[in-house]
Amino acid sequence: MKLTVTLTLVMLALCCSPASTDVCPAFLQVIETIFLGTLSTYQAAVQPFSPDKDMQDAGIQLKRLVDTLPQQAKDSILKLTEKIVRSPQCTQELGIQSPSDLEAEDSQTLKLLPQPLAS
Repeated sequence: MKLTVTLTLVMLALCCSPASTDVCPAFLQVIETIFLGTLSTYQAAVQPFSPDKDMQDAGIQLKRLVDTLPQQAKDSILKLTEKIVRSPQCTQELGIQSPSDLEAEDSQTLKLLPQPLAS
């Protein structure tokens, strides 16, 4: 569980980093497959980045840990991720004045955010 929370915090830090004006869609796809995909879809999502054996093994371990979480926990983490990315703290880092500006300027990236499964 601690590893999952750590991953989520790192992901959010990257999404809100002042060094990046956009969230990489491929990164969001990898995160989505960690929380919502199968092991094979996760492996396919990271393959274009040519991870070495240690990276692959660590990613598989992470995916297996995430898979042990209850669905409600996964959904809550994804909701928190979206809430933080849309927060004033992140939108200010991106030079966006309001959440509506964020939606207008970056709607494609936000659509790529992992969406919780409907209950």
